[in-house]
This record gives sequence, C-alpha cells and structure tokens, in this order.
Amino acid sequence: MDMANLTRQLAGCACGKEHTASFRTVAVASGVTGQTGSLLSEALFPKRLLVVYDKNTLAASPGLIDSLSEAGFSILHTDFEDLQIADEFGANRVLEDVKRHGAEGILSVGTGSLNDICRYAAAKSNLPFAILATAPSMDGFASSMAPITINGFKRTFPAKTPEVILADTAVLAKSPCELKAAGLGDLLGKYTAHADWVIASLLTGEYYCETVAGLTRDAVDRAVALASRGDTESEDYAAGLMEALILSGLAMQLCGCTRPASGAEHHLAHFWEMKFQLAGRKQLFHGKKVGIATGMLADVYNDLADVPDVTEVQRELDENELSAVFGSLWPEARKESFPNPLEEIPFGRVEEKWPEIKAALAKVPSGKTVRKLLTEAGGEATCAQAGIGVDLARQGIRYGRYARFRITMMRVLDRLTFIPDYEKYVAEQGK
Repeated sequence: MDMANLTRQLAGCACGKEHTASFRTVAVASGVTGQTGSLLSEALFPKRLLVVYDKNTLAASPGLIDSLSEAGFSILHTDFEDLQIADEFGANRVLEDVKRHGAEGILSVGTGSLNDICRYAAAKSNLPFAILATAPSMDGFASSMAPITINGFKRTFPAKTPEVILADTAVLAKSPCELKAAGLGDLLGKYTAHADWVIASLLTGEYYCETVAGLTRDAVDRAVALASRGDTESEDYAAGLMEALILSGLAMQLCGCTRPASGAEHHLAHFWEMKFQLAGRKQLFHGKKVGIATGMLADVYNDLADVPDVTEVQRELDENELSAVFGSLWPEARKESFPNPLEEIPFGRVEEKWPEIKAALAKVPSGKTVRKLLTEAGGEATCAQAGIGVDLARQGIRYGRYARFRITMMRVLDRLTFIPDYEKYVAEQGK
C-alpha cells in the first residue's frame, strides 16, 4: 500500500480536517514473514523487542523468529495458549512483561484480540508497536482504538496505532476459511456503519468526511468483488481483503473517530459477545458476529428505506426493562444510555431529514445479499448457523443498540412512532 500517495490524495480535504497517518511501513506481499526482521530494521524499530503471540499464530509464522534473530533483535516473549478475548488480564500481562524485560518495542503476531491488548499496552507504556498479521479476520489492524473487556463489559480505549503493519499473503491465503469469512463480515459492516454515520451527521451536525468514507467503500467493494469470484483460497483474494481491512482501520485514524468502520452492527456484535462471556461460552470471531449482525440490520434498514413518512415522539428509556436485559452488566451499560444520546437531536429534525435519511438507508445492500456473500466465502451467515439462540437474537436486534453511547439508525427508532417487525428479522436468523 502506498501510504504516501494516499495521504497526498487527502491533502486539503473538503471536510476541513487535516488527515494524517503515522505509519512507517505497510507491507502486504508474499514472503513477508521471512523479511520481518529486515523490514522492522528499515523502519528503525528498537532492537529489544517483546514478541506477543499464541500457539496458533506462532505456528502460522514459520521463519519469523529466525528472521528477527538474523536482523539482530533481542527477542523477549509473551506467549498465550489460545487468546480469544481482549480483556484487562491479557493487557496487564503484556504490560507486566514490558516492564519485567525492559522491552523497547512490541510486535504482535496475529490478529484481533492479540492486536488489541498489544496496542493498549503500547499506548500505556509509550512504546513503538508493530503487527505481523496471520489472518485477514478483522479491520482493526490500523486502528488507534482498542476494545477491551473490563469487568465483563466491552469498552473502547484510546490506544497506539502501529508504526508497522506486515502481512504475508501466502500465510493469509492458508488461514482458515472461517477467519477470512470473518474479515469479510467485518468489512460488510461498513455498509450499515456508513449509513449510521451519514444519519448522525444529518441529525446533529456530527463531523463527516465523504472522501474518507468513499475510500473505505471503494476498498470494501473491491474485496466484495473478489469474494464474489469464489476464489477465496488465492493470494489475490487474501491481499485484497487485507488491504481493505487495513484501509478501514486507517480511516478511523484519518478521521479521529471510529465512525468510518463501526455502527449499530458492531453494537449488536458487542452485545452478543458480552452475553457469551456472561454465560461462559466460547467466543465467536468478531468479524463473524459483525457479518451476521450486518445482515440482520440490513433487513431493518432496507425496510425503513421504504417507509414514506415518520412521526416523532418523546419516549423515555425504561431503565427497569434494560436492567433486566443486561443483568449484571447494567451498571456499566447504563453509562451508555443515561443521558440519552437522542437528546442531541432537536425534536422534529428526524421528520425534516427523513428523505435524506431514507436515501442513506437505501444504499445498504439487502440482508439477503450480505448473507449470500458470507455463505459463498465459507462463513456462517445467520444466528442459527453460528449457535446464537433465538432469545439472544431477539435481545440483540431490540437491545444491542444500548451497548454504546452513539446515535445510529437503531437508536433513532426510539424517537419514532414506527416500530419495526422485529420478529420477522429474528425469524430470518433461524435459517
């Protein structure tokens, strides 16, 4: 990826914001694993390096340790058995190893949760941070935020953007089909997220950048086109998917917020994740949850795009109802809804802006299309296929919106007399 050319394209952006990126190196190519040591050296990365991995990600990176040793790195290790969730315990373990070993830089080998605890630890310890990706499974590679679960509730914290992102397309292509499908699911979530971003801007004047949004959509469209070819085992597909995932994370850095990559579909996914953790269940991949949630919300958004007119109503949140749904998570979840973010919207604004809101919703592909793409990519496309029960699917579509303090179309429904047929959407997820 030509980061210098990309940032030049964004100079003097019409949104009025100066878009900057902090990367030294982004390399997505075949054979990168064996070049990790030389690439980090070229990026002037410090030699006393804490390498963080689990047994699966290290096994997927043959030649990595030799490459680092040959380049003169002093290798320190933080190894996990099989890290499935980014929580305070994993993040604190990395921080403790940084201090114990006197590490001067952090290399995360893997994706998802490993990257999140490392970017959080890198920010806390003010150290350079690099990623060697082992699967194109989520869009947070270039993110400056880290979702960390604290006391069972998932919160997003400011974190360290990696100076270096490396991805070996030969390794990515061999990664499990389920992981690549999860990456595609995370990308598909941009369709609903961007609708939410436009709608929030229309209703509150929240910052929005069409240039960055357009760059992200183009990358997603290219990855979708590659997925539609059915050649999901190829390095071309792995490269296209990975580059789109990196660009999605980069968009968050360029705009200084998570809006370009995250909306109501992520809130629903986070709700399910927290419920799984409460129940002691093994977690689903982040992108898998996002993809399923995107298909579900696409059904809602497509139906809303056909509603000719709406009527607004002042409606108070039922704290007793929400407390019963969130259970022990409610003390933390309550902070995301009180005060209600809808108070930022002047009464009557939704009715006034409804034609423009409908236009934004109409750009979201159908839920059927989303599910077809996920299935063709070898992923699970519905709650039933992924083991998300009917009750949890029903709770998610109705209450997932309250997992974050953010205006989305799902939140805006609380301001309308129109009530979607939630049971119809739940029934679609039983297939």
